[in-house]
Amino acid sequence: MLGKQFRLLWWLAILATASAAKRKHRQTYIQITVYPVETQLREGRDVVFDCRARTADNSFYPPTRWTRVGGPLPPHANDASGRLTINPVSLSDAGQYSYGKLRCGSTHI
Repeated sequence: MLGKQFRLLWWLAILATASAAKRKHRQTYIQITVYPVETQLREGRDVVFDCRARTADNSFYPPTRWTRVGGPLPPHANDASGRLTINPVSLSDAGQYSYGKLRCGSTHI
């Protein structure tokens, strides 16, 4: 097992400013859900974290991406469609990972 746990930082609800066609700017809550929240695993195995961001009424799915707190994602990590895959995971991959932090026009997440 890895000596450290992978921990994720995320926001359950983020107050964002969203713009919609033919509407004035308004405040919208964005819900971000991550699975699993925390995990322990063996070195050499794969790890996958799924994350979804959406508005409360499901009308908008903002583009987001995974980042590693304090540095770049490992070179053997893949961030696609809300899914972070690290294949294979090693002790050097232990740390905090975050999901979000993109701009959508005038939207700040």
